[in-house]
Amino acid sequence: MSFLRRLFGGNGSDDAGRPSERATDEGEWLVASEASFEADADRQRVTVWLRLDDPEFERAREQQRVFALENSIMRALDEAGAGEHDTNALERGFLAMRLVGEDADAIVAVVVPLLDGAPAGSYLAVRRGPAGTGEDRLDLGPGVDGA
Repeated sequence: MSFLRRLFGGNGSDDAGRPSERATDEGEWLVASEASFEADADRQRVTVWLRLDDPEFERAREQQRVFALENSIMRALDEAGAGEHDTNALERGFLAMRLVGEDADAIVAVVVPLLDGAPAGSYLAVRRGPAGTGEDRLDLGPGVDGA
């Protein structure tokens, strides 16, 4: 079940348990979630892949921690003028925060210090060019010698 459906209480079916008109398969959902990137296709992108302790993201304490971190990242990017928060998504035990700007390395410089205590398995996917450019992975969390 998608994060938004859990958040707003919908399960994609009507009262009789039949799929509703708004229900879509996961492939269509993922295509829709990528639509925001078309507007920023020419900008560089950094995606923070934050490993969740609770893969279902149902614990209030983890939700508060993660969303407080996301707010800190958005504020820091704005203050530094390095970029902006594009969107977030829950994907297979991670919260992905997508950040866009003119210089991916400037975004990395702002967010890495904020991710100092990131759980093991967390990482950044850094795209230093327009859509279609390959990404570099920078591991975060305990036991990593800097990003």
